[in-house]
Amino acid sequence: MANFVIDSASKLKEKLEMVESLSEIEIATKIIEKTKNLSDIDILNDHYKRLNCDIKGIDKNVRNNF
Repeated sequence: MANFVIDSASKLKEKLEMVESLSEIEIATKIIEKTKNLSDIDILNDHYKRLNCDIKGIDKNVRNNF
């Protein structure tokens, strides 16, 4: 039971880090559950949408000197 007593700053820091880790695990678990039934393509599209960018194809007949 002495393990549960927070009687120093180092123990407090350790317990706070544990709670933070558990919170991150909970978030990751929710994300995994959300995407569990999606195909690989759907998951990639979802990640791409989150980037908030747009890729446009270029005309293969147009020559550019980069």
